[in-house]
Amino acid sequence: MVKINWTRQAIEDIYEIREYYRPRSEKYAEQLTDKIFEKADNLEQYPQIGRMVPELERRRLEN
Repeated sequence: MVKINWTRQAIEDIYEIREYYRPRSEKYAEQLTDKIFEKADNLEQYPQIGRMVPELERRRLEN
């Protein structure tokens, strides 16, 4: 299993998105931010999820 390291900026951005949508729909704002964190949890559990990068013809990207 991989571990996702969230930057402070990423967390702040997610909560700013929530605050942006809150006046329109508090329920949607909460669902949206919950969905972002759920997707990150999925990525931790299944790091190979997703498609192969066609330009590189391989599934894994490395620096």
